[in-house]
Amino acid sequence: MSVIVEADGARCLPLKAPGASEPVIPSATTTVISVIGISAFGKPIKDTVFRPEQFCSITGAELDDNVSTNLIPSLINHKNGAFQNAGPNRRIVVINQADVNEDLGDELACLIMQECPLISSVVVGSLQSNQELLVWRRP
Repeated sequence: MSVIVEADGARCLPLKAPGASEPVIPSATTTVISVIGISAFGKPIKDTVFRPEQFCSITGAELDDNVSTNLIPSLINHKNGAFQNAGPNRRIVVINQADVNEDLGDELACLIMQECPLISSVVVGSLQSNQELLVWRRP
């Protein structure tokens, strides 16, 4: 039996930097999933990221910078980033809202698989449309 637990919210923003004690991960967890919304890309960090100051601290960006693909590997790989507290669990990134820009979803998935060695899979799709999901896996 599998149970999915939403560990924390982002106040409806497409990107999030976790707080110091987030995410809270139950001890029986085997897989941790981080969701990235494509709608944030090309827009100012201060307007599209929950905890923008923390995001900037992790990625080295400035609050007025636009969200770009090159910032995401830092968010994923940093010890205080998206997978902090994940421990040895399997790690998956879901790139949501791919119906907004499918090419960007594919580009980001390739980048994550190249630069984030602890990620086992990347899923690209749109959770609110009937768009087919694309899954990238490590061999």
